[in-house]
Amino acid sequence: MKTKSGLYSISLLLLLSVTLFSCKKDKTDDPEPVVKASQITFKGSTYAIDKGVYVYWSKKDTGSMITLIFLSPGGQFHSTTGTIDSISGTGTGLAFNCYSSDSLSIAAGNYVYNNTGGNTSGTFEGANMVLNYDFANDIGEEVEFNGGTLSVAKSGTTFEISYSGQDGMGNAMTFYYKGLIPGYWGIW
Repeated sequence: MKTKSGLYSISLLLLLSVTLFSCKKDKTDDPEPVVKASQITFKGSTYAIDKGVYVYWSKKDTGSMITLIFLSPGGQFHSTTGTIDSISGTGTGLAFNCYSSDSLSIAAGNYVYNNTGGNTSGTFEGANMVLNYDFANDIGEEVEFNGGTLSVAKSGTTFEISYSGQDGMGNAMTFYYKGLIPGYWGIW
């Protein structure tokens, strides 16, 4: 009987040790990457952004203005013959008028606010945001941001853009977008 009891104890001990070692959490040195959402944060609310374009307005020898435009899932860009001719839908939108050293794209770097109209590369004239906006009928809340810093990074055709600033009432706004941004020619 002692042999059965001893065999049972050894079997139980073996089973317990296999169970404990197999359930041990695998150690990993690499933490899970944090994925930032493309969004606007303003006055305690967050607005998803899922698309963007840039429009280049370059004129020879006078500087290159690039307008960055971003829309929420409810908005849609429409283009014909390489130009954006309309925006439809309802949602949130954000636009920046930037002066870039690249006449056909937005150059990587930091852009600082400048409202003097100097067309200086590395500056922007302002940011305009619309909330709950009917793009076809131009109805909704409009907010203008005067100040802050816009940062642009590029890796191939993928852009990573962030902004931090305030509106005229001192309300903070932050913006982040990562993704493709196609370019279009602007019509004066």
